[in-house]
Amino acid sequence: MNRLLTALFTVLTFCTTVHSQLNYPKVRVDFDSVISFGNLELYPVHYVYGGEPYPVNEDNRTMLRNITNLKKGMSHKKVRVVERGNFMWKDINTVIVENNSDQHLLLLGGELLAGGRQDRIFAKDTILPPKSGKAEVKVYCVEDSRWSKEKKFKHAGYADASLKKILDSAGNQKKVWGEIRKRFRKRRFYNKTNSYLALMGEKVMVDTGNIYYENLLPQFRSSDSSIIGFVAVTGNQVLGADVFISPELFFNTLEFTLRLYIDAAVMTGSPPVVPVKNIKDYCEQLFEPKTQEKFIRRYGNALRYNGQIIHLTSY
Repeated sequence: MNRLLTALFTVLTFCTTVHSQLNYPKVRVDFDSVISFGNLELYPVHYVYGGEPYPVNEDNRTMLRNITNLKKGMSHKKVRVVERGNFMWKDINTVIVENNSDQHLLLLGGELLAGGRQDRIFAKDTILPPKSGKAEVKVYCVEDSRWSKEKKFKHAGYADASLKKILDSAGNQKKVWGEIRKRFRKRRFYNKTNSYLALMGEKVMVDTGNIYYENLLPQFRSSDSSIIGFVAVTGNQVLGADVFISPELFFNTLEFTLRLYIDAAVMTGSPPVVPVKNIKDYCEQLFEPKTQEKFIRRYGNALRYNGQIIHLTSY
């Protein structure tokens, strides 16, 4: 009897684990209804209902009903971000985040902070519980010629997907600075502190990015409510993918994900020429259960919370 119970428990645990993952056959990539504008194509990823609810365990279902983001939290003065330490250079890659709200706080890798002793970018996705207290969170500097008296941090938008790839793959401050300098040279732009935020605030970048956003956002808003993410393409490359555990979380973070890929398409992109077959091959590696873990380990990240993948990102 004990062996039977053990075997049954193993099967149930395995089924629950598989059911909870963002992979085939529970997700479907829509290759026939691409959302596009300018240099950017976005292939929607849907959750396949099959008469079943979204694969969210009860703990995460409660968390997802009570979640906020950094932009809202800071604007409502419910989230506080400050420097760590006493003006020491070793503190460059850490900030202190305090979630004083009654909601879970979702920090996304690629979100930007202006101020402090230097402008920063969050290194990876993080969820902080309500009333979290002071938590040390990893960041990178995106301004390499200022280390001054601390200023108040402000939410400053989102990085482009190509820079986020450097965060995920290199994990190295010097490489982040090097990538930003390349952007300055390519756009023939000058700023005395090599501020990535100054580069992203250039009028042409802002105006062009807003045109993309105003054209792409309505296409998502009027589309199928089962969308949980998309695969992005520009020029001859797949930029990457962002997929969430539920449509609600996807649409709550849509500004972030759109801006990531819009800025990459504007800054370094070109008209898409990737054959659909190549995009399908990419998706096979990303969403097939047998290859997903290895692919993400090498080409992306997965935010896990309470034993489940909440956000899947790849490049």
